[in-house]
Amino acid sequence: MARIGISGTHSVGKTTLLNALRSEPELKDYVICDEVTRKIAGIGVPINEDGNDITQRLIMNQHIANVFLNDHMITDRTALDGLVYSQYLYSLRKIKESTYVYVNRVFDKLITQYDLLFFIQPEF
Repeated sequence: MARIGISGTHSVGKTTLLNALRSEPELKDYVICDEVTRKIAGIGVPINEDGNDITQRLIMNQHIANVFLNDHMITDRTALDGLVYSQYLYSLRKIKESTYVYVNRVFDKLITQYDLLFFIQPEF
């Protein structure tokens, strides 16, 4: 059993891959933690390039829950994705330094909790 993360920018196929993995018998005991960012969007919070302090804190809090509540899980976003978006938003001054520091601390704690981390590169 392991904690598995699929990481990468939006629209590279993370969720598509995760959905394909759902039917694999070897993974039947894994919790699928999908749609992390879309759940946040679903409550009316802006995501991705339009994200803000609330967005980034909610997303990182969801990553905390996913990692510490599930010993064997697969997720289509990871704390790495949260960190990257936060760095981008911080560079544009869309999030405060306190949020950026929070995200970095969460990332530092969580990244070692993933047993496998897959990065899907965009195709250009």
